[in-house]
Formats: sequence, C-alpha cells, structure tokens
Amino acid sequence: MVYYVKNKATNEITRLDGLRKLDEFCDKNDIKSNTLFRAKAEGRSTLCGFNLIDASEAPKDVLTAVIVSDIHFCRESKESVSILYQVLSDIKEEVDEFIDLGDGVNNDALSSYVCVEDKKYTLYEEVVAYKNHMDNVIGFLGKEVKYVVTQDNHFHLRKKRFLAENPAMVGLIPDISDRFDEEVPHGKLYFPFNQKRVGCIHGISINDYFTKKHIEMYGGYDVICGHTHTMQLYVSPSGTTDIPPRRSYGIPSMCSVMEYLNGRPSRQVNGFAVLTYNIESNLYNIEYVVVENSTAMFRGKLYKGGNIWHTVF
Repeated sequence: MVYYVKNKATNEITRLDGLRKLDEFCDKNDIKSNTLFRAKAEGRSTLCGFNLIDASEAPKDVLTAVIVSDIHFCRESKESVSILYQVLSDIKEEVDEFIDLGDGVNNDALSSYVCVEDKKYTLYEEVVAYKNHMDNVIGFLGKEVKYVVTQDNHFHLRKKRFLAENPAMVGLIPDISDRFDEEVPHGKLYFPFNQKRVGCIHGISINDYFTKKHIEMYGGYDVICGHTHTMQLYVSPSGTTDIPPRRSYGIPSMCSVMEYLNGRPSRQVNGFAVLTYNIESNLYNIEYVVVENSTAMFRGKLYKGGNIWHTVF
C-alpha cells in the first residue's frame, strides 16, 4: 500500500511505498505511525506537524494532456471528433490539460488552395461551431482541466487580416478566447505542466522534413507540432551519454480531406495525440490515436466514429 505524508510547515508531500517505509519515515522524524493513523481516522491534524493524506490530495505521478490540431470547422472530420469525445469520456479522470494546436476554423481554404467544396461556410458559422465544440470538450473534462490554444495561421492570423479588410465585421465575429485559460503567441513554444523538456507549437514549417526544421529552430527542446496534417518523427544526432537527442513530432489532423485534392494521394492522417509526462523522471510518452475507416484503437480498445452523438452544429 502507498502512503502519503504531508508536512504542515512546508506543504511537502512524501510518498512512502508500504508500511515499512512509513515506519522508517516516522522513526527519522521522531513520530509514531499510530499517531498519524489515529489522527486521520478522527479527521484532525496532529501536533507533530505531519499528517496522512489521501492519494487524491497528493501530486500525480503522471500528468496527462490531450493534444488536438487542425480541426478546420466546418470542414472537420466528424469521425475524428466523435472518437475524440469518446476517448475524453473514457480518460476524463486522467486529463490535466487539453491543448489545441490551432487552425480550429477553416477560414476560406486550406493552405494556398482555393476552396472548391460545394457547400460554403461563413467565418461566423465556423467560429460558432468551434465554440460549441469547446463547450462539449469542457463538458466532458470539467473546469479543473487547463485549456490551452496556440495561435495559428487559419484562425488567429487570417482573422486579423479578415477584420482589417472588412472593418464592418469588427465585433460581429464571436470571440472564443474565454474558452481557453491560456493563448500562446504564434511561434512560441508552450510547455505543458510547466516542464522544460518538450514544447508544443502550431507549426511554422510545411516542407517534407518539417519536424527536422522545428528542431533546428527550437534546438534546446523537443517539439510537438500540428499544421501539416500528418504524422512524423525526427530525432536529432546530438545525443550523448548524459543528454538525449532532441525529438520532434508531427501529430494528426482532425479535418476532412478537401475536394481540391481530386482523389490524388496525400499524406494526411486523421486523429489526435495523448501526452503523458512524469515530472520526477522527466520522461514522457506520446500515444497517437489514428482514425482510419471511421475506426481508431487506443490502449487496446476500438472506437467507432461516424455516429456523432455530440454534434457541434
């Protein structure tokens, strides 16, 4: 059994694996374990300044962030959004941060291509769909989770240009900044859980080796990015015995394949990612949730999309 002892004077919490470790801790601090157990059972504090606390009050060993990118409302992949909601429902107790790497709306067209889809959407409709989506996410995860968005080219930068070109629309396009606890400037890394090993960014490079480019630009850190709608991993050759090589990841997108591709092959991958991080060891892992044929597998469980039971518009 694991025990957690809190020092009232310093707020330091010590994890002790088993009764023997607890007894050793008590001997070292000249206290009796029975005193701690009795005080906890009676719901009071001890005079010695140490108290047993529940595991729920102790710092988590592993912190978790769900990372999404490039939803491009109203051109989102409904299957991917549906599976995202299902996964959030399953792991909501684990999630500490929800990180949106940007391009939450389509805002005219992807990249430099001209939008040729039959149905057109206004920026207003796209932002409302994005807002409703975030309301769904917050509904699943609750308000204790930290919500972060990184500025991007389709929403933040194009919105500025759109309003500059159409001043009559100022104040008419909804603002969803209140759905996020933090908005990270474009080009700046965001570090989940206040660690300084791996940072998140919407993405700046779009070439075939975009992950390598991000390592060259942000050489002191590992990097997770969206923007290119595909998965990729680059590992730098700079690792030594004491310093691991830098790693850069591209994560999947959450939008549909655009009609301008006209059936041509592309490297687009749909889905999202889950980051788990251990602060004590400074180790982390990235789990990809890849959506193929309306289906994804995450931690051994199959998820079926297509039936959007929490539609956003």
